[in-house]
Amino acid sequence: MIWNDTKLIQWIRSGGITPADYDCVNPASVDLRLGNTIREPHEIWSYLSAVDMECKIKDGSIETLPLWGDAFEFTEYWLMPHGKGSNFILCHSLEFVNIPDDMAAILYSKSSTGRRGVEHLHAGYGDPGWHDSQWTWEIHNVAPWPIKLVAGQKLMQQVMIRMTERPLRTYAETGRYNHQSGPTPERPEVQP
Repeated sequence: MIWNDTKLIQWIRSGGITPADYDCVNPASVDLRLGNTIREPHEIWSYLSAVDMECKIKDGSIETLPLWGDAFEFTEYWLMPHGKGSNFILCHSLEFVNIPDDMAAILYSKSSTGRRGVEHLHAGYGDPGWHDSQWTWEIHNVAPWPIKLVAGQKLMQQVMIRMTERPLRTYAETGRYNHQSGPTPERPEVQP
């Protein structure tokens, strides 16, 4: 069952989302705003030619190269079209989210976000027990024009779904992204 606005407001009031902004509550979702920190791909990727990459793949050193540069704060950021600069970034929600143990959350791009040409790679699924965390969003520009991102703007929407019952183990026990803050790169899986 998907939560409606009444249930979403109750959840937010109980600490489900902080900071709370009740103007972000929709009939069956809650808008999430863009935080003020971004990561761009590491600068090495702009210097490597196709031949360099092929050589690094053959000798196995490609996997040792850093993917992301350091996070930096912004107020406004221009997400460029393909081939014109950085068009793929990691960013994050302004809000910290707490998903109850009997719920799951799904992220969707707002329709206005998609119509501007911003695409989210939909690695946005929140398992029960994911908590005290900002969402990390992997976005890129699929439009032929630059797109201005502004810290604090509504960018995504989150839908809350009640599960038939609580899982045997929550994300608090199985996950590796609880308590994340800012645009968080991939964290390696812990091997048993």
